[in-house]
Amino acid sequence: MKNKNLLIIAMMAGLCAIPLSGCEKSSDTRTNLCEYLSFDGSNGFAATVLQDEAVPYKAWIREDGSIFVDIEMLQEYIDDRFYYDRKENLLLFTDASHTITSYVGENQFIERTEKQTVDYTISILEGDICYINMEYVKKFCEMNYKLFDSVGNKPARLVISDYKDMKYTEAKAKKRNMMRVDMDTMSDIVVEIDKGEALRVYDEEGDWYRAETEDGFTGYVQKKYNNAGKAVSVKVGNDEDTYTHTEFDGKVKLVWHQVTNYTANDTLSSATADMAGVNVISPTWYTMSDSKGNIDDLSSSNYVKKAHNMGCQVWALVDDFSTDSDGNRYSDKVLTSTTLREEFENNLISSVLACGADGINLDFEYVPKENEDDFHQFLREMSIKCKENSLIFSIDDYVPTEWSVYYDLKQQGKLADFVIVMSYDEYNANSESAGPVASLPFVKKAISDTVELVGDANRVVMGIPFYTRVWTETPEEYAESGAKIIEDNVNGNYALGSKAVSMDTAKEICKEAKVKPEWNEETGTDYAYIEKEHGNTQIWLENATSIQKKIDVANEYGIGGCACWKLGLESKDIWDIIDNYGR
Repeated sequence: MKNKNLLIIAMMAGLCAIPLSGCEKSSDTRTNLCEYLSFDGSNGFAATVLQDEAVPYKAWIREDGSIFVDIEMLQEYIDDRFYYDRKENLLLFTDASHTITSYVGENQFIERTEKQTVDYTISILEGDICYINMEYVKKFCEMNYKLFDSVGNKPARLVISDYKDMKYTEAKAKKRNMMRVDMDTMSDIVVEIDKGEALRVYDEEGDWYRAETEDGFTGYVQKKYNNAGKAVSVKVGNDEDTYTHTEFDGKVKLVWHQVTNYTANDTLSSATADMAGVNVISPTWYTMSDSKGNIDDLSSSNYVKKAHNMGCQVWALVDDFSTDSDGNRYSDKVLTSTTLREEFENNLISSVLACGADGINLDFEYVPKENEDDFHQFLREMSIKCKENSLIFSIDDYVPTEWSVYYDLKQQGKLADFVIVMSYDEYNANSESAGPVASLPFVKKAISDTVELVGDANRVVMGIPFYTRVWTETPEEYAESGAKIIEDNVNGNYALGSKAVSMDTAKEICKEAKVKPEWNEETGTDYAYIEKEHGNTQIWLENATSIQKKIDVANEYGIGGCACWKLGLESKDIWDIIDNYGR
């Protein structure tokens, strides 16, 4: 009888090793909750959980119970308009219309020149991290938050919920069960779920829910142990509709006019003698003259009057090209200081208003990634100042790529009236091979990606090249000293050179070489190959045909206009195309 019972027990154990209904293999290994929440367990701190996601930032819990969070966490996950000026120890928050300022470590802030006091410290600097009081965060961001103390193997947790739009389903545990790391009963246990415990269900797959407990743990629970109930939709109030933009009558048809000294303003009439269709001229008038916020100013009220008489607005261009004698860019210092930024912004706005220009065209092409927060704060401040003074604000941008993503075209789409994508320089002086300035596939992708990021095609403007690059490839043995050498194990090393020329000059080079350019369907340009005694010349010509193809892309995507670099490099037949665009 005893042996028979043992046999039955052994058979039952064997059955339980097979995942049949009501009897399945499961692990009782528990995960390390600090690691699971990306938290190092520091005393006085708590893990940070954003709704259904643990993030690798610690919340600082002060002795008085106040809760402070890392500004970088806020910028990355909640609202990137919080800004910390390390040089002046200032905390700023800028919305569509104004900036609220406070000094780190104080309990006062200034809003629209009015100083206000709160009953808590607004922000604290710990090491090189700026922490912001959650009560102050709630002044700007709609959300709920709750602190859970450390108990047993559960570390302290700050759980922030309902801070973004989302949907979930309320659920309740039918019986005690386990929340696991993965959708597998053999995966590690996160926490135990008690009978009757409330959950938020975010997703479901197969027999599992991805759910969150009320105290901030997210993982997977089996459907059979939990009842899903009411569907909930969270809609967070925001101020998106307060970001307004200046409307433009028709398509923007802008041309940049390079002005390198004050006398060059007098060339406007001659440079535009054949021009047709253009409704915006952007002269290159401004740059920084030092690292104190002063400007080099080439503006001219007479120029503006002439342009207005031609039926054109003037959007004065300001760049970040200037450097000191050691090659350090003035903008790197000016952008990182609130006082210097304000000095620069006020100097610029005052000059633009004084000459009667209609807008500002910002051409900052050398912003290092480490200054991205400073750059974005600069854009927010410029956007407000332009609106206050009825100036159109446009920003020139590189084609969206992985390396330029920090320029943040999505944010620019809120701040600027027009985002101009410089959809050229596909192959440039730094390229390792010869190629077109702006092939059709390159332009299409540039426009498509920019429209997606900005979110409004009407405020995207296509940059169009009025220039062509002439490429030369010379065998290494005939190359000039110091030439750029490209290694080619098959055909032999060669020197690669290029220069930007006008449309007419490129055409003349082909004519002198008695070479007729042929249409290249792949690039959407005419292409010329000129064989020489020692090497060759290649040209992908920008001309009326290629420019029309680009305008066709602008029409296809329904964007807000075109911007052409630069006046004086075009052939006369280009103006018919610009004139007809948008009609």
